[in-house]
Formats: sequence, C-alpha cells, structure tokens
Amino acid sequence: EPPAPLNEVQPPVAKEGVTAQRPAQVETASADPLPPILNAGITPNAQPLISIMQASSKGDWDSVDSQTQALKQTASPVKGNRKLSRESDAEGLKEFRQNNFMAAIAAFERGVKADSSDVEVINNLGYAHLQADHLRDATRILTHVLLLAPDRSSAWGNLADALSRTDNQNAPRDALRLAIYFSGNRQRTVEFLGRAAEKHSVEKFRSLASNVLREVDAIPPRTGRQANAPVSAPVPNATREQPTNAAVSPPAPQKTIDQLFSEQSAHCASGLPGIFCREAVRLKLCAGQWSENPPPGKTLCKQVKNPVPE
Repeated sequence: EPPAPLNEVQPPVAKEGVTAQRPAQVETASADPLPPILNAGITPNAQPLISIMQASSKGDWDSVDSQTQALKQTASPVKGNRKLSRESDAEGLKEFRQNNFMAAIAAFERGVKADSSDVEVINNLGYAHLQADHLRDATRILTHVLLLAPDRSSAWGNLADALSRTDNQNAPRDALRLAIYFSGNRQRTVEFLGRAAEKHSVEKFRSLASNVLREVDAIPPRTGRQANAPVSAPVPNATREQPTNAAVSPPAPQKTIDQLFSEQSAHCASGLPGIFCREAVRLKLCAGQWSENPPPGKTLCKQVKNPVPE
C-alpha cells in the first residue's frame, strides 16, 4: 500500500495557543556554515515574489511569466550532496506521516544542509513547519523555495496556506491563484482545493480555497502559454551511461511515453508536492503529443477539461 500523501496527512489537533516546540538548530562547524535557508536571522528578499503576486492579482499573466523567467535566471544555487539530501528527505517524510513534526523538521533540515539547492526537501521543510504552526519559519522557508523555483506550484499553495493564517489582505489569494496557474494538472489541483474547502483543518484556508475556486475560469492554464516546461522537476538520479559493445546489436525497442514517465518520475515524492513534480515530467514528455484520444503508450498525454467543483 503506498504511503499517505504528504499534504493530506492531518496534523493532531493542538490546544488553542499551543504550538509544537521547535527542534534545536542543525549544528555546524565554523568551516561548514549554516545555509541561509536554515538561519532564522536571515530574512530573504521577498520583493520579487511580491511583484509576481501583484501581477497575479491584476490578472497580468504575461508579466507573471516574464518576471518568473527573470527570477529563475538569477537563481544560481550551489548544488550539494543530492543523494544525502534525498535520504534525509525520506526520513523526514516517514516521521511526518506519523505526525512526528519535530523529528521530520530535523530530518528535512539535515537534507537542506546536505544540498541547499534541493527545492523538494526545502518545500517539505516549510510545509512541516506550517503543520507544526511555526508560521514565521514556514513563511520564510517557503519564500526561499520560490526564490529558487518561482514556478513551483506546490510551494505557492503552501505559502498561501501560511499567509492565510496571518494575513487578511490579498496576499493569500494571490499566492493561491499562482498555485493554480503554475499547476501542471489543473484538474487535480482544483479537486485538491475542493477537498480543502470542505475539510482543511484551518477555517481561514477553507474560506480562501472556496473563494479562489470561484475564480478558476479567470486563471488561464500556463500550459500552451510557455514553450518551456517547469524546471522544478530534478533530473532522475538513476540515469546511467550504458557500456559500449563492439558487437553490432539490433536497436533496442523505443520506449513509450508511459514507460518513460514511470522511469523519470520515480524520484518524485508522494502527495501534492509529488503531483507537481510528476506533472512537470509529463509536460516535458507530452510536448506536441497531446490528444483527446491518445493511442496506447501515450495515455498520459490525454487532454482533459478543467471542471470546477460545485
């Protein structure tokens, strides 16, 4: 049985006014400084994201696209140990699914320390802080995620959740509109928001999801507007160079899109963050292959309408 999706794990009900205790910061030696993402004393410059959110509020999607591309070009994180980062991420997910948020946060922090360019583990760290009701930490870390990958739909959704608990202005709405816009699968996103509007543990986010669902038709799908697929999906680690063979052998049968998708999306996490990672892979594979009635081997490239739940 597959593990429970990350964003659908319901946290235990906390007593009013009581938040989970924060874990100790990751220890570092002087020769190995703490990544800025884990340094609570460093506030990221959110102005580029605020500008994108303002364009979202106005429905200026051309400006959203141009600003997103410009921000992506300025992001130049130094890659670390991705293997160790993903191992720590897996540990964090295991603890998270058992509602052990402090242990999950500690594991995700180890992953960020191993590779501070891994937006998957950073996003999970921000979401774990959100579920532990560490709203300031969650907002700060999710801001870091979006400065690295401003087209990461799940991070916009998580940021909207965090902002909805503290901000009564337009920011939560604008962030959630961007989560829908950058989604690689509008139907699944709308279905998720439909469930959130009914069952989310925070009343403010239930109200936010309900209100934004009424605006879905006014938010165009990014697919088709941008020629480039989202860059949030990392390259699969399992790719290996095949040894050469002096003997002439018949060419291997070409793999179908469905088979390639299974291989290239194997690294994606489960739940809402994993959905958008998989959809980024699907968008890349299905470029120019979309059809209302795709043939066998291309079933993932089926075009679907985007219903809005009543």
